Amino acid sequence: MLLIVLFRITSVRAQNDLTVTKVIYKTGIYNSHDHDSRIKEATKTPYEKVRAIEKQLQYELIFDGTFSLFKLSEINSRDSLSNYVILAEGFKEKIYHDKSTQETTRFTTLNDVDYKYVLDHANIQWKISKAYKYIMGFKCFKATTQLVLLHPITQQKNVFYPVVWFTYALPYAYGPHLFNGLPGLILEATYNGKSYFRISEIEFNSSKKIEGIDKLEKAIETSEYSYNSVLVKKFKSRRINQDH
Repeated sequence: MLLIVLFRITSVRAQNDLTVTKVIYKTGIYNSHDHDSRIKEATKTPYEKVRAIEKQLQYELIFDGTFSLFKLSEINSRDSLSNYVILAEGFKEKIYHDKSTQETTRFTTLNDVDYKYVLDHANIQWKISKAYKYIMGFKCFKATTQLVLLHPITQQKNVFYPVVWFTYALPYAYGPHLFNGLPGLILEATYNGKSYFRISEIEFNSSKKIEGIDKLEKAIETSEYSYNSVLVKKFKSRRINQDH
């Protein structure tokens, strides 16, 4: 294991800003004990079905020295996210982080229309502790923060206390979803202590190209508030249709 880690660190130091690195994250639920799997499919609420899907998602983070792109890469489930467009809409978003401007942009699709907007709450202030653990042979340190986010439908304030584990051995200020800005790559992260992202693969000098940026740039530029207004209208429309 020591030789593998040393090889990885050497590979990192040999990279330049144009080298693409690909990281695969899988999602899961802490201490779920397969509770969701014991609920009969016929009695599951839409939330419970989405929660079951959440345990089977795979995301990829692709980055070089200038920007990163985080997106859904695979759904290992027979369930379809399209059946739960409001609850699961966030699963299929793309998060783009520009290192030069320190701006984080969210790209998403609703009603077959592509939208993009800069996230105001993406500049996270981290508190790094001395606590550590090993993930994939890398010594990872714990970092925490507090986020106050508005629910897009109810506009209720939700307070989260994210916990992430990052490593100085991979000096990249990136991570899953909105988690950026630490002095090393984030290998594990959770918003709420229940569901999590955890690294499963990492590929240096990846042949994977960061594609689709041009398409993302063509998305309709809006604000988070305006997009949420569209989301609320969609939600209300679906409720009315279901009632009839």
